[in-house]
Amino acid sequence: EPGTTPDTADLRTALGTTLPDYMVPATVVLLDKIPLTVNGKIDTKALPAPDWDGAAAADRTAPRNETERVLAGVFAEVLGVERVGVHDNFFDLGGDSILSIQVVSRARRAGLTLTSKDVFSGQTVAALAEAAVHDRDTTVPADRGPVAGEVAATPIVRWFFDTHPQAPDHFNMSVLLELSEDLDVSVLPRALAALLEHHDMLRLRAVPDTTRPGGRRLHIPTPDTDTTGTPGTGTDGLLHTVDLTGVPAEELDTRTARACADAQASMNLEHGPLLRAVLLDHGPAAPRRLLLAV
Repeated sequence: EPGTTPDTADLRTALGTTLPDYMVPATVVLLDKIPLTVNGKIDTKALPAPDWDGAAAADRTAPRNETERVLAGVFAEVLGVERVGVHDNFFDLGGDSILSIQVVSRARRAGLTLTSKDVFSGQTVAALAEAAVHDRDTTVPADRGPVAGEVAATPIVRWFFDTHPQAPDHFNMSVLLELSEDLDVSVLPRALAALLEHHDMLRLRAVPDTTRPGGRRLHIPTPDTDTTGTPGTGTDGLLHTVDLTGVPAEELDTRTARACADAQASMNLEHGPLLRAVLLDHGPAAPRRLLLAV
């Protein structure tokens, strides 16, 4: 409006209500007029470069109450920055979905209840301070025991089985880790069992659905269910050791690759679990390595 100067923080907030996050500008530069070329198009070469430091300083409002002070400290700690203003955008400062979980966790330890959805919708200290709920200890904690039972297929699961009719069991992600010399490998089976118990989807079974051609019925058994589907020791055999001691150096890579490929090919969506771990013991000549395939 004539005679007024737009507030850049308000502009970005307003844009955030109609545009996806990645289209909201990180800063705004105010100009008396837009430079144009002789053809009437915007002369991008004549546009001034944003003053990032000045823009940040202009928009950085100090916390105005205790809740904002706590959240500003959480933002700064999680993002690894010196200070955060109450109108600074979490995602513009480098935040992402994983870091948003850390914000929720650290805010909770400070007595403020937030959800990741709050962080995505609010995005600033000021907005989150209004959404935060105090005295979380008065709420009833959620049951965090192992989950078991039928699972509804999500769109991506249905897509997977519709588009991967050949060897769907072999579709996995893996990582090969080099272990430190002082690692106590005797605790690996227990660590893997704890992983399987905590992450319910690693126990997922996808059995053929007789009511729908090509379909699958999904369910999660209890952690102590074995690969035949009967209650027992479901964590037995999670860790497979391959002894490569004495294998000639020129054959080591080939034997290692074969052991990794065999583990990945051994996946079974019907009997599970959806986790394979292989300890590759090369003897004293080389560090031990651990393959994790999911």
